[in-house]
Amino acid sequence: MKLLPVLLLLSIGGLNTVSALSPPPVQNGTGRVERLMRAGQYDQALNLLLPLYRSGQHTPKIIGNINRCYNELKNYPEWIVFLNDVVLQFPTQYGYRLTLGSAYFLNGEKEKAMAVWRAIYQKPDATLMHYRRVAQTLYAHRLWDEATEVYIAAMQKFPDESTLWMDMGNLYRVQSDYEKATTYYMRYLLARPKQGGYIRSVLLGLARDAEAADRIISVLESEKNANPAVAELLMYLYMRAGRYDDAYQQTLLLEKSTQSVNKGLYLNRFINEAGRSRQWPYVLKAYHDLLQNLSGPRADNPSYMLARAEYRYAQSIRVAQADKAAELIRDALERLRQLMDRNSHKKVAAAMLAGDIYKNFYGDPDEALRFYTLFPLQKIGKRDADRLRLKIARIHIEKNQIEEARRQYNALQSPSLKNIARWHLAELDFYSARFKQARKKYTTLLSAAGLSDTLSNNVLQRLFLLENLPGDSSALAVYAHALFLEKQNKPDKAAAVFSTLATRHGPLSREALNKALELYARLQTPQKGIEVAEQWLRQNADDPQADEIIYTLAGLYRDSKAYEKARNWYEQIMIRFPSGFYADEARKQARMLNKTETRQP
Repeated sequence: MKLLPVLLLLSIGGLNTVSALSPPPVQNGTGRVERLMRAGQYDQALNLLLPLYRSGQHTPKIIGNINRCYNELKNYPEWIVFLNDVVLQFPTQYGYRLTLGSAYFLNGEKEKAMAVWRAIYQKPDATLMHYRRVAQTLYAHRLWDEATEVYIAAMQKFPDESTLWMDMGNLYRVQSDYEKATTYYMRYLLARPKQGGYIRSVLLGLARDAEAADRIISVLESEKNANPAVAELLMYLYMRAGRYDDAYQQTLLLEKSTQSVNKGLYLNRFINEAGRSRQWPYVLKAYHDLLQNLSGPRADNPSYMLARAEYRYAQSIRVAQADKAAELIRDALERLRQLMDRNSHKKVAAAMLAGDIYKNFYGDPDEALRFYTLFPLQKIGKRDADRLRLKIARIHIEKNQIEEARRQYNALQSPSLKNIARWHLAELDFYSARFKQARKKYTTLLSAAGLSDTLSNNVLQRLFLLENLPGDSSALAVYAHALFLEKQNKPDKAAAVFSTLATRHGPLSREALNKALELYARLQTPQKGIEVAEQWLRQNADDPQADEIIYTLAGLYRDSKAYEKARNWYEQIMIRFPSGFYADEARKQARMLNKTETRQP
């Protein structure tokens, strides 16, 4: 634990040395010294370095290497003797005194260490840097109280130096004294308002949970500071603490104090933060308040964003609150229709979102297609046109109109989407069991995109299948058809085909089973997954990679609250595959299930 701070201090100590008065280093042997140090042979390196120093070669590099060797060897007594000589050689270079104090401290002589350190900053001509360097050294040795003493002395001598307030905030932060840390951070923020973003990130980092956030909030509330930066910080901290009502009231207060040209600034910031946390009711409320002060074209983008938020909120509650979700969708569609009817600059985005709503919420691909094709693609921007082509192609795939889908992919114009188009065209050939054509397209795509492209893993997986199953194209055709059913948004049919292929005992049985289990989990029908997994395990009892299937099966039983069966399967992994990839996780899950069963009445 002591090594890293001391190495840091050694490097800091060397910064204040002056090499101009020292003779140039002798190069002979220095390469060997560095090799020995890299190999951890510090005693041998020290035997080469000390004669160089004694011959008058007092360079920072030689002194630094000797310091490191003594520290690594934990030979503190001899290190102290050496450093006392260095200090005599360079009496004005306080960096070496800092290191001498560290050597005393590591040797268990704290009082001597403190005497050396205090002498650095207590001299009449000590600068701010003297104080800070001593405090940082104490900080590195976790001497919090002593570091605080130095900073207090520094603030008395340099009362207007805001960097000291930041240092004090950091010192209290590492001790988890959030109240004092916040007080000093606020002093720093008020002195340097341009650092508001950084201070906000620091305090939000401290507020990892509601309890920590409340401690920080208590300080800000007690100061009752009207500074907008502090008030905005309170807004973010309220949200971090889950106090969205308080956060929203704080936002409205900020809006009242904002000049008209910046109206909406804080509401938008609230919306962004609340949206990231999926606090949709508050997002909608903020958008409604924002729109009260907007009209004409300025209201178009917030109106569109409000409709999008209503859609996302509806999707999140469509099962638990079906009536509320339906109402939100009606409001969103009405808002989008108004944007389209008045020929807003958001009309294309509105049509696109309306199509998404009909496709994903209502499951109506025909009505979705009507909105996607509402505006001629050749008359809108290239990017929007290509986004619509991708959506239109997906509808044609669901409707089994493969040639129409190909036409849309071939029509993509944006350079950034060319590889996406190649991928989808290759996939259509793959789904149709046109494996020769698919292999050619995948190979071309891999050559064009390179291995760093995000598509490369998908391409390599397909090529692996095509290269390793040339003699069993019938099984591959069934597998590809099941993937196509999944692409068509028919997960139940796809899972059935995967299940059939999984129990054929063929080369794709494990891959098919994994896909079937994934789909049954998505369909929330774990019993079907359990049945096909157990059948596969009976047929493949000696499979060397069965631990993956067993682990998934145990998870299905756990999710079905059949805890005893789940634990039994986890134990099978520990017995049969003790060194396998899933062994440690299976052990953790089994332990958790034991605790769960113990708690049950």
